[in-house]
Amino acid sequence: EVRHGQSDQRFKCGFDDHPDAFIKFNLNKGFNCPLLPLPVPSETSQLHSPVRLGLYTGDYGSHGVEILNFTISQTNPQHLEGLKIVGDPNVPAGNVSVRVFLDKPVVLSESDQQSVLEMLRADEQRSQESFMELLNANINNNNPDLLRQPFIIPEDCFDRGQESPNICLARYLAEGRIAGHLYNDPSLCKCHFVKFSDVVFGVMWLELNSFSMFYNVAEEFPRCLVQSS
Repeated sequence: EVRHGQSDQRFKCGFDDHPDAFIKFNLNKGFNCPLLPLPVPSETSQLHSPVRLGLYTGDYGSHGVEILNFTISQTNPQHLEGLKIVGDPNVPAGNVSVRVFLDKPVVLSESDQQSVLEMLRADEQRSQESFMELLNANINNNNPDLLRQPFIIPEDCFDRGQESPNICLARYLAEGRIAGHLYNDPSLCKCHFVKFSDVVFGVMWLELNSFSMFYNVAEEFPRCLVQSS
């Protein structure tokens, strides 16, 4: 039995750890990714997630577009995790690239978003009580618009040249995995997860002064390549 996240020779066929691996998909030879079969999100998991679970493409700068599979953590239902299916020489496939803390929502005004440095300082001062206040207000009022807020890219943040909406539906504290070449000296970077719709979100890598957009992969894969969770 092959478990999600484990490498298995049956699914390896010249996997080169780059986006073209998905373009060279060939049912006769197998799927060019060592991390299949992918789990099918359960209804319970989907209820915990602010976005549609599944595969997303994201911009990773000089590494190009990479593919992540977003699922609710099996160990903590308050964590949304993006596992790299296509990686790069810094952080290869098989590693969690982004972890979102769904129990830590934040609401920012435009003035709060002028500087990455100020955003980092503000995050350090946030208390668990402030997170609970937002969560309880959202639950008690059953109004998702409570987390709706303006969105701007700080002046000292590199936006990868992508256009982004000026309104987001929610924002959460998060962390992202970074490393040197060949996964040397890996560490976790403070991030913000920014929801724009059920299938589009952004990740602001605060300690890298960088912003990336992620888009849900709409294509459905053959049932032989997925497994029920």
